Amino acid sequence: MGIHNEPGCEKARLALPQLVARMLAQLLDGSDKDRAFLTAVNSNEVVLLINNLGGVSVLEMGGITTEVVAQLRAAYGIRPVRVIAGTFMTSLNGMGFSVSLLNVVNTSIEGAAPNMVELLDAPSEVTGWSAPIQKTTWEAAAGRGGEGTEREEEAAAAAAKETAQDIKLSGLKHDPSVTKEALTAALKNVIAAEPDVTRYDTVVGDGDCGTGLKRGAEGTCCSTTHCYRIY
Repeated sequence: MGIHNEPGCEKARLALPQLVARMLAQLLDGSDKDRAFLTAVNSNEVVLLINNLGGVSVLEMGGITTEVVAQLRAAYGIRPVRVIAGTFMTSLNGMGFSVSLLNVVNTSIEGAAPNMVELLDAPSEVTGWSAPIQKTTWEAAAGRGGEGTEREEEAAAAAAKETAQDIKLSGLKHDPSVTKEALTAALKNVIAAEPDVTRYDTVVGDGDCGTGLKRGAEGTCCSTTHCYRIY
């Protein structure tokens, strides 16, 4: 079941633990040739997002989140560095939820920019956004404060101290013309790929992904010196 009420891949009557186990297997089972896309997972650098499709109560979301975190730890050795649970992308009042895992990538360039976790932790006043729960907070609340917590707190303190220091320039230089050339080539490839993307999205979704990407790419191209349109 998707956010546009697309049909699911199967129907089953399962208790929550069995349902979560099946969903996590579809994300993390390396032997599944159709879905094994996440092959390299740093067990201590994963962000967990649990999205309410609109009709799940706060009480139920709490139970779902607890079950997902517990199974990630027990079955896969994954302890999310952040847990984000809430109602973000809905299907009106759809009775369901989704589980997403983000393998954290360091976005900083020699300290010149915040990393991905710091960006997620940044203050936000967006309506409906749920602040990420830190690993130490979650595990302390769950009564698992002993294992590795002291080391994690020391690392967090060191990271906070480093962040508080003056940011030094990286010295990184780039040629704007090269950037423009690469971006333009990429956008033209996106436009050219529209028929294939539309065909795939028609099979698994509502068929609007290709045209949306094409319009966005065309709009970006038209904001530069030349305007490219492929029909």
